[in-house]
Amino acid sequence: MRHRLPLRDEIEADAPLRMLTRQQAAAYCGVSVPTFMLVCPVSPVALGEGKRLERYDIRSLDEWLDNLGKDRASSNDWLAKWDFEHGERSRERP
Repeated sequence: MRHRLPLRDEIEADAPLRMLTRQQAAAYCGVSVPTFMLVCPVSPVALGEGKRLERYDIRSLDEWLDNLGKDRASSNDWLAKWDFEHGERSRERP
C-alpha cells in the first residue's frame, strides 16, 4: 500500500513555518515592515535568485529577540541607532 504525499494546505496547517517572508517576520516580531527593516539585524537567507525568495529564519529571529534588553547599552539599540541617523531634533515638536 502506497502512502500519498500530503497536500500543501495540509503541511501548512500542521507544521509551523521555519522560514518567513519579510511581512511574516515583521508580524512575528510584532512590528511594522518599515520598523522591522530598520531595527532587525537578522539577514534574510536567499532560497533562490531575487528578493521574492528571501526568507528570515525563525530561529535567528528568536535568538535576536531573546537577546533584546539584556544589554541596554548595546550597539543593537534601535532607538539610539535611529536617533544617531536622524538626529534627536527630528523627534522634537516644532
